[in-house]
Amino acid sequence: NLGNSNQTYHVVLLSYSTFWNDTNDKTILDGFKIESGNANGNSEINVNNETISRNNGGGVFVSSSKYQLDHNTLMNNTAGNGGGLFAQNSDGQYNNNTITGNVATLGMGICTTNCISIFDSDNFIRGAVFQNGNAIFTGENIILE
Repeated sequence: NLGNSNQTYHVVLLSYSTFWNDTNDKTILDGFKIESGNANGNSEINVNNETISRNNGGGVFVSSSKYQLDHNTLMNNTAGNGGGLFAQNSDGQYNNNTITGNVATLGMGICTTNCISIFDSDNFIRGAVFQNGNAIFTGENIILE
């Protein structure tokens, strides 16, 4: 819990690295509680040739990765886009997660761009205050299983 001190952006950052030998590998985040993250900045940073906006992904920011979220809670995070999670250029799978109470202009729970997202039936995703894409905002493929 950051205590609203605004001292950090993106509680978790997942990004592909050229150090990985197998491009089919994926990062699995299992059993974490990610709470009170913040992404309300107006600038960008570059990490491993990836541009990371400080306005996206209050809880989790994903870029150019294959990832899987299992049994996690993302709650009370704040961002311009993707309060709970923001993903770009990535493929993600979501299994048995609770994503609730997050605040964002686009996708309070999850916001994705240029992604393929697969959700199992055991996810609980709920927004907070409605603006655009209350629970999930995506312009691409979403698969519900």
